Amino acid sequence: MKKITQYLYIGLFLLMIGGGFVLNFGNLTEATKEAVEEYDYDAWSIIIENRFNDNFWNRYGFIEVNGTVHKILGQRQMNGMVKLNNGKLVSTVEYRDVSYSAQNVIDFYAKLEEMNVPYIYIQAPYDICKYDSQLPAGIEDYSNYNADVFLQLLSENNVPNMDLRECLHEDGMDHYDSFYKTDHHWTIETSFWAYTEVVNCISDILGEAPDSKYLDMGNYTKTTLEDAVLGSNGRKTGIVYAGLDDITMLVPNFETQVDLSIPEKDLYRQGDFEDAFMFYERLDGNNLYEMLQYNVYMGQDYACAVETCQNAPVDANILLIKDSFARPVSAFMGTVYSEVHCIDMRYYEGNIEEYIQSNDIDIVVMMYNPYMLTNEGAYKFE
Repeated sequence: MKKITQYLYIGLFLLMIGGGFVLNFGNLTEATKEAVEEYDYDAWSIIIENRFNDNFWNRYGFIEVNGTVHKILGQRQMNGMVKLNNGKLVSTVEYRDVSYSAQNVIDFYAKLEEMNVPYIYIQAPYDICKYDSQLPAGIEDYSNYNADVFLQLLSENNVPNMDLRECLHEDGMDHYDSFYKTDHHWTIETSFWAYTEVVNCISDILGEAPDSKYLDMGNYTKTTLEDAVLGSNGRKTGIVYAGLDDITMLVPNFETQVDLSIPEKDLYRQGDFEDAFMFYERLDGNNLYEMLQYNVYMGQDYACAVETCQNAPVDANILLIKDSFARPVSAFMGTVYSEVHCIDMRYYEGNIEEYIQSNDIDIVVMMYNPYMLTNEGAYKFE
């Protein structure tokens, strides 16, 4: 009976694929026409694929059917995603030679030393645990290996660094409970924990620390939305295959007076923590596939974002070179320091050294997750 059910689902899936081709034939024709008329031959295949996917009729419905079939058949891989033994979805990372990226950081640190600006590299964890990968047999991931080699190269060249993977382990936190099961990001609660680690590290370097209330989660209001998150990994497999995550948001219950400026978007927000840093429209429950709910903090990644705190307990200008993992972290930091300048090197086109000088930066903090080691452009500082 089980095999008959499986065959029925496979037949349904094949029927939908055939029907989908018929219904999307016009879409394919338009995509091909656009590629031929507006782009060079070498770009045709990419343009056609992108336009076809973007306008695919009932795309999310097809993803759900595909995910249902994969789940029924017990398949652990789908659309580039791998389902771990504990049910979490991940994207594995290939081996990378990290020497180029490490050397760039080493050279950057040397220049900062000449400028008399302190620096610390902070290694955020990946969603696959270094000590318990939970990977199916035969599947390999090099995210943690790449990060280990990278940190070793930094340490050998006396570049200050902190490994949050080890801190997470030493604090007895469950690695997989610290991440969303449908997304590669850590949870907001975990990002708050990381924020406290970062602030304590900065305090040790600058010799000035905020009042303990800023680092106590008990002084933050918790709001939990159940089954409200379909992460970037879950979007590729559908809700049936991946499930949904809860999201718990943390907002200070003490007074905050903060501003957020995003020059590239000509965006300026001010008020309290929620007014400036929270983008609640990202939590549209009717649009799980289109909205990335993790973006409720800070909205999205920007080349440059500047947070200013009018009642900051620590008078310091921080430069945070970051990826998306650091977005909630930066929001919490925005209540502690006079200024937090957030730079994403994947998009920033300015001169980082000139930026540091012109903004009187007191310390440079660089925090990346291991996946960033696949993007050498994020380590170019000239």
